[in-house]
Amino acid sequence: MKAMILAAGFGKRLLPLTENLPKPLLKVGDQTLIERNINYLINNGFSEIIINASHHGELLIEHVNDIFSDHNILFSFEEKPLGTGGGILNALEMIGDEVFLLMNSDILHNIDIMNLPKDIEAAHLIGVSNPDHNPNGDFTINESIVEIKKDHNKVKMRLALESGESLLLKTYKTSDAPYWKYYHKMNQKFEITGVWNLSFIKGGPQKNFSIKINRLRSWTTLGDKAASFSGTVAYQINFDRPSKHEGPWQLDLGDLRDSAKIWINNKYIGTVWSNPYKILIENLNPGKNEIKIQVTNLGSNRIKAKEARGEEWKLFYDINMVGLNYKPFEASSLDILDSGLLENPVLIPIEVIK
Repeated sequence: MKAMILAAGFGKRLLPLTENLPKPLLKVGDQTLIERNINYLINNGFSEIIINASHHGELLIEHVNDIFSDHNILFSFEEKPLGTGGGILNALEMIGDEVFLLMNSDILHNIDIMNLPKDIEAAHLIGVSNPDHNPNGDFTINESIVEIKKDHNKVKMRLALESGESLLLKTYKTSDAPYWKYYHKMNQKFEITGVWNLSFIKGGPQKNFSIKINRLRSWTTLGDKAASFSGTVAYQINFDRPSKHEGPWQLDLGDLRDSAKIWINNKYIGTVWSNPYKILIENLNPGKNEIKIQVTNLGSNRIKAKEARGEEWKLFYDINMVGLNYKPFEASSLDILDSGLLENPVLIPIEVIK
């Protein structure tokens, strides 16, 4: 089994002790903190240990190698401390794809680690009560409200965001703000498959025509009328609720080009315009459901087609409009861009964590 020890921090709260020494080399009794935790892992059957190091990292590495030269211990060095997530990311090649244990280097505990669950979807966290001198910790969860620590009149908060995801945060001066809902994705995925109805409703060069397909792909491959179409295409399909789950669902549109509005059972759900193309659905009907997705692509394909036919498409003088090589811009040389839903949307059941 593999384990990673986080040992790259500055140890500022223990200054001046950590001015010239990394915190993991501070002694508790007759052993340093890092020795105690490495011995703990070895005694519990961990055969490979990864340690990240930064602040006075050379002292830490030398100390560990002197004492544990017979064990398989790897080091992930950081020029500057990268934090918890950054440290893990930096060491991913060493960690690999298997479940691993992550622990801080500056803790002492008596947890029976061998009884922790190993068949987990994301992570199993072990925490302790906050100490008397810092009752709120760095942050706490009180029911469904995140209480954020203030440090010298600066607000610190942590958010878990998917790659490309963004949030708008609204703050309140009173405590009667609505509760924030925390969601957990269940370990199930259901593709929406079947015959899709595509209606080319807005744009050109031609519109108001329909196509039926049973495999989603770029609409530029669906015949001459669709090949150069730029605008909005309405996708529609009926599907059965894939499980008995009665709570919310996440809809993942996957590879989408380039933005979409979504309706479920004629109720507008929202708009997605950037990766990740995911949106929350509060519930699905038992049995039959209908989804409508209006997808809008970029205008490049239509511009290319217009110029190829000799049609004027510029509505302005383009004295400074040139290509990458500073020659006159020619839209006819542009590549055809994939458009629409390129893969089956996926439904993922979600549970609300209160």
